[in-house]
This record gives sequence, C-alpha cells and structure tokens, in this order.
Amino acid sequence: MNIADKQVLLRSITAADIPALAEFCAHFPDETRPVSFWQQRFDFWWEENHAFSPDFPRGCLLEADGKIGGMFALIPSRIVWNSEERVAANMSCWRVHTALRQHSMKLFLALMEYAQGYPLLNTTPTKDVEALLNRVPFTHFSHGVTTESVIIRPRAGGSVWQRIKDIARIHVNWWPNVQSRTPWMQVILSLIQYVRQQQYFKKISENQGELFQTTIIGPEFDRLWQRTHKRFPWTNVRGSLDLKWYLQKNPNRLPCDLLVHQKNGELVAFGLFTKQPTHHWPDGESYLALDVWADSPDDKNLLPLLGYASDLALKKGIAVLRIPHYHPHLAQVCRRAGITCPIPKVMTSYSLPPQGGLPTTDSEVYCSKNMGDSGL
Repeated sequence: MNIADKQVLLRSITAADIPALAEFCAHFPDETRPVSFWQQRFDFWWEENHAFSPDFPRGCLLEADGKIGGMFALIPSRIVWNSEERVAANMSCWRVHTALRQHSMKLFLALMEYAQGYPLLNTTPTKDVEALLNRVPFTHFSHGVTTESVIIRPRAGGSVWQRIKDIARIHVNWWPNVQSRTPWMQVILSLIQYVRQQQYFKKISENQGELFQTTIIGPEFDRLWQRTHKRFPWTNVRGSLDLKWYLQKNPNRLPCDLLVHQKNGELVAFGLFTKQPTHHWPDGESYLALDVWADSPDDKNLLPLLGYASDLALKKGIAVLRIPHYHPHLAQVCRRAGITCPIPKVMTSYSLPPQGGLPTTDSEVYCSKNMGDSGL
C-alpha cells in the first residue's frame, strides 16, 4: 500500500517519541547527520533546556498507520515580551515525507493551536514558509535591521604600499560612499577613515577595564541582566542559564567566541562573535557579532569590547569586524566606531503574539542573530 493511502493521524510529540523522531530525521531525504546527532539535538531542545516544562508543547507529528511521516517542532526559550520575562515557542524542523505533503498545512495549523498560549517565533523560514507566515499574519519584526557597522583593519605584513592598497580595496568592498569615486579618491577616503578609526579606538581604550575571551559563565552575567533587563520591551533573556544552554549544550551551534568587558570585577558588556565568509577579496572572512549586550552608558562599555573584538579578529587573520544594527540605539553607538553599510542578507525573523495578545512594534525589539530557532 502507498504511504499516501494509509490512515493519517496528527498528534502532539511526547518524550516517548524521541527515539523514533531521531530515526525519522536521520533517514529523511538528503539528511547526512546520524541518529545520535538528532537524539542529542532533541535532548538539547527539551530535556536539557531550562526553559522547558512538562506542560510545554514539544510540537506536532504526523503518523501514517503508526509510523512517523512528518513533524513540526517547538523549542522553548526565554524572552522578554511586552516588558515581562516569559517562555517563547520557536518553530523549527518542519519535515514531511513527499507522499504526505498534502497534510503539511494541517500540521502547521495543529502546531499553531498547540502554541497559542506562547509568543510564537520563526527566525529561519524558507521562502515558501516566509510567504505563509506573511499570510497568517506573523509580524516581520527584524525587517528594520538593514545596516551594520564595519570595522576594517587589514592584516600586517608586506610593504607600506601593499597595506595601503589592502585598506582601500577592503573599504571599497564594504563602503557604498566610496564605491563610485575615482580610484585615487577611494584610496584617500579609505585612509582617512582608517586613521580616524584607529585614533578613536585608541582614545576609548584609555578608560577601558579588563577585556578577554572566556568559556566561564558565572553569576556576573545574571547581575548584568538584572541591571538591564527592563531597557527593551522585547529581546532575548541573557542570564547565565540561557548562555550556558546555548553555548555549552548545543550540538548544532556554529563555533563562536564569548568576549567580555569587566570593570572592577563587574561585567559591563559581552558579545558573541563568529567567523563568516564574505566572498570578497582580499577579505575572505569577517568576524560577525551574533549578539552584543552592555550596561549603560553603552559607548563607554560596549565600544572597548568592539575594539577588543577587532584585535582578536586581526589575530585570527580576519580584517573585517561586523556589528549588525540590532536596534536603533545600538546603531547610534556603533556608528562612532566604523563605517555604516547595508547588511548583506536581510534578517527574516517573524513572531505571532499569544492568543489575545498584541504584537510589539519594531522599535521595541532588540534583535540578535541567536534569537528564535537560529543556531538551534
């Protein structure tokens, strides 16, 4: 009998389903990761997740004569929503066998019903899913993140002339203001910007505290969060448990560095940074800020951290540091440090309020690249 002719059942995912779900995902078409990866990933999403509770809906699965033919998962995470900390449901891993695709929309609608008591997020939609989210309608809450600050420091070595050419070439790759100028003007403007940037970071370093990379996430992160958690009506919760879960238990996370700025033993700013290809020459990689968070006033605490991130990137052989403008307030701070450029790829982050709730406005959201199911 064809799978499409079998009796189809929609139901919620339970803990007892995890072994079968791991088998289903590992043997899904074009999947290369083994059963053990999926088992670990599901444990990370739910059993090892401090935001998970027994009443949280894990998601929905599609059964055909008792065998799994599709799934759509919900991952809990802690967010600030309308100025209150609460658990969000993050949509992820929508997979349906080809023969059962006619039931995909039923799976989607069932998931929406399971998650109706939670803010619902989808931050990694495909083009087809994005079109669906716009019809529901979800709110595209990250569409205002259109620019980023770029700090350029070419690698040392070679002749002075070679270094000047590298400074100009990399600035032209990123800086719209110089791309239409003559070659000589491109060189002059790039050098002026580079010298100004170097002088600026030298000045702000005079009052900086301790700057370092760490893997230790202690109570200082909770103290920083308690001092700052009311600044934005909607953002990620950035307590120690949240960071430990994301950084230390995640089998699917891209390698990233946790950089911190402390003053008098107290944490005043931190950021998560990762390498990304640029497809440019001679700057083949960039050091991207996935998230940055700072105590107030931000410029005194955050900008030394960005200077340190630029130093660390240079040690890794990376000439370009990028800080997306996740909020207008962050953009105002970062524009002092580097050139402002359009982001290479628009963030497609969507949300739906819980049943009976009102959506938040763009200006209330402090986004990040690790919001929702991104990197999970």
